[in-house]
Amino acid sequence: MAVEFRDACYVITVPTGTNPIEDWLALIDELLYVLGLLDVQQNGSEMPWRTLGLISSMMPDWETAIKMHPRKKIE
Repeated sequence: MAVEFRDACYVITVPTGTNPIEDWLALIDELLYVLGLLDVQQNGSEMPWRTLGLISSMMPDWETAIKMHPRKKIE
């Protein structure tokens, strides 16, 4: 993994070794699953609804994800 810092942003590059679109979609699914396992009653905290909402919003559908890949654009 590499992090690049620019004037007003940062870019994180994660080599996948496979299809990056499929890897991204699976990663977001996994993050939502893991956060959904939090036992908020046991640790006395609140469910991180805003975090779950943010991660869920980062999950594009397949067609949108394909359009985001510079070499796999669908017309």
